[in-house]
Amino acid sequence: MKLSSYSYWIKSGSLTLLQRLSTVALGVFSFMIIIRLLDKDDYGTWGLFISISSILEVLRNGFIRNPMVTFMKLNDEHHQDQIVSGALLLNILLSVVISAGLYFSAPLVSSFLNAPKLAALQEVYAITYLVLIPFSHGEYLQQANMKFLGILLAYFTRSLVLVAFLIFIYFQKEMLSLEDLIYVHLVAAALASVISILFAVRYLRMKYTFSTGWLKKLLGYGKYSFGTNLSSMLFQNVDQWMLSNIIGTAAVAVYNPAIRIANLIEVPTMSLSTILFPKIGERLKNDGIDGAKRLYERAVGLILGAMLPVLAGIIIFAQWIVYILAGPGYEETVGIVHVTVFYTFFVPFSRFFGNLLDGTNKPHINFYVMVSLLFFNIIFNYVFIQWLGTIGAAYGTLCTLVTGFVIIQLYLSKHYGVKWYNSFKYIVEFYKEGYTFLRKKIKK
Repeated sequence: MKLSSYSYWIKSGSLTLLQRLSTVALGVFSFMIIIRLLDKDDYGTWGLFISISSILEVLRNGFIRNPMVTFMKLNDEHHQDQIVSGALLLNILLSVVISAGLYFSAPLVSSFLNAPKLAALQEVYAITYLVLIPFSHGEYLQQANMKFLGILLAYFTRSLVLVAFLIFIYFQKEMLSLEDLIYVHLVAAALASVISILFAVRYLRMKYTFSTGWLKKLLGYGKYSFGTNLSSMLFQNVDQWMLSNIIGTAAVAVYNPAIRIANLIEVPTMSLSTILFPKIGERLKNDGIDGAKRLYERAVGLILGAMLPVLAGIIIFAQWIVYILAGPGYEETVGIVHVTVFYTFFVPFSRFFGNLLDGTNKPHINFYVMVSLLFFNIIFNYVFIQWLGTIGAAYGTLCTLVTGFVIIQLYLSKHYGVKWYNSFKYIVEFYKEGYTFLRKKIKK
């Protein structure tokens, strides 16, 4: 593979990266307003709701999107209608089941997390989850066909509606309530669904035929992908839930800004992951396992090369970043940021590991690894939170990420021939290519 392939990835991923950046930027902006308008207990409750809703939306991606996109890439055109039809049916059934579960489990969940106001948010989100069916189906169709403009606009609209509402409340100097937030969240989802379907209309003109065989294949793949995404999202949120259960929602409010900063650094990783996933199937068909291996090493190197300067900047300016984002009263968050910033070094290795296994039709291995890491994370978080308090959640999760890195690299080395240190070679090449590109631009 030539170095020019970096340019191909950057060009292909520009819309996806823009979508991620705009969503995160608007999310950060809304966070900066919400955290100033709500007290710590209410903001902690909102943070818990966001973690639950994020899990459920990612679950749908794992159960529906991953098998749909994989099989569409690996199979001939005459199977496409059956694959898409089966995926749509499963999307509807899954959404109905999860919405019912959300509604009826609301009192139990809010009691366990010591967040009484969470129940009302969860009940309204049960409706929102059904509204997002067309949003998700349109997104999956566009991604399978490597079209990302509609996805960008749908996500942008969903975030912009909430930001516009918050700006209005802020300058009107009115009180902000959790009830207001959840209903605006519902309206934003409805508008985004309309946009997503409008951009996917050309792919909806198909013959809807339901094949039992394809439904079984989608379910067979999706159950592992679903389980993997569930384990992954539980892994990412169990620290906040355990903080809420052991200490309270105010601890979640202090911890949450550090997680948001870490998530911001992960934007390039998530963007490249979206592009990489459908490409793995193609690379496997054309170049075999060796091609998939090189794709993994190069992708990790590209992301690490882009992230390292950012990590250094956040470590140096953590105090200022926290103050700008959260305002006064969150001084304790600075120490947490100094720990959580190191999460992002390990994330590319694990995220692309999942892409590689899903793309090579081994989702069950990814599932087993994520369940094991979830188990480790619960133990580490419980021990460190009891020992160190709020910052203990950061140390517990970091210990789990280090453990996961060792497990993942041992498996990849044995079954794919991946050498983790090769990624650092690609970091050097990435910097060389970037330097050459800048020199040419300066000369012009």
